[in-house]
Amino acid sequence: MLGQQVSYDRAPYFFTDQYHVGMEFAGWFPRGGYDALVTRGDLEARAFCAFWLTGDRIVAGMHVNQWDEGIAPVQDLIRDAVPVDRHRLADPAVPLRDSVECNGIRGSG
Repeated sequence: MLGQQVSYDRAPYFFTDQYHVGMEFAGWFPRGGYDALVTRGDLEARAFCAFWLTGDRIVAGMHVNQWDEGIAPVQDLIRDAVPVDRHRLADPAVPLRDSVECNGIRGSG
């Protein structure tokens, strides 16, 4: 700041703890502004991640009782607007960063 050209490009973020459920959410989309909702984890056990996508790009993500990876990788994928493979994104055995596709080649971006 201080007279420098600086952009603030962090994704909107909030967290909350509601009794036995903790959530972190990053990103934003207008009403109806996503094509797909991809989840990974155990929805019934309330331990999962959800990702809202427009095309093959993540526009928002939420962790519910999933604290191992944290929300930072989701924020990176939102900010970088990199394409992701939906099937790999849904697979909890695949590290989140490995769901990225670079020029059609899966990688750990």
